[in-house]
Amino acid sequence: MTTRRSIPLALACKLVVTACSAATVTFAEDASVPGLATEVDIRLDTHAVPTITANSYLDALIGQGWLQGRERFFQMDLMRRQAAGELSGIAGTFTVERDSAMAVLRRRELADRILAELPRHELAMLEAYSQGVNAGLQARSQPPVEYLTLGLQPIPWQPADTVLVMLTMFDMLERQDGGEDAVHALRKIVPPTYADWLMMRVSPMDALLIPPDTPEVEPGLPSADVVDVRRRVSALPIPSDGPEPAFV
Repeated sequence: MTTRRSIPLALACKLVVTACSAATVTFAEDASVPGLATEVDIRLDTHAVPTITANSYLDALIGQGWLQGRERFFQMDLMRRQAAGELSGIAGTFTVERDSAMAVLRRRELADRILAELPRHELAMLEAYSQGVNAGLQARSQPPVEYLTLGLQPIPWQPADTVLVMLTMFDMLERQDGGEDAVHALRKIVPPTYADWLMMRVSPMDALLIPPDTPEVEPGLPSADVVDVRRRVSALPIPSDGPEPAFV
């Protein structure tokens, strides 16, 4: 059975959201979203993975922002606050120390400078996405449960906030405490099979599928002179023309 409901936010083009369960449509929703040039269609598959169909890239960004703003605004809020050193605005004194370390980086000021220097077409993308995020947030019958629990109201999304999230992702991906160098050195020094065995990731969900008394067969071990990868990495010179150490 198909049901439809309309959320008129403004006189604007329509955004259509359809969610499916197996081969059956479980709900369909129409929403009027400001800024759309033509109709945008969002379809969620059985795993709630969205496919956005639009006649322009900007309309697609509005649709993406609308869906994320409606479903994940609190998580987005945490990421922009983390970059700017503003988590204490929702978490209180618990995150003051963390905020102090981030605030000195003046990331919000940096985000504003980046935004001011963007080409007009790139700025239009961030503006379209932000417009969609705020429309999606308004499409909810009430604020996300996290804000209700904290007794707060969400602050609308701004284009600079997307830049802040990108800076947060930069921190998460770049600050690895030199782990990449050690992994690269290991793969240079030992045979691939042995390196894969040493770096095998074990999940709490893994279970032993062989009898516990079965003797373990190790892969071919490297020669005895390979004993301490970390010591060898720390002793290697770092070339001036790139970030990677020269491995020998």
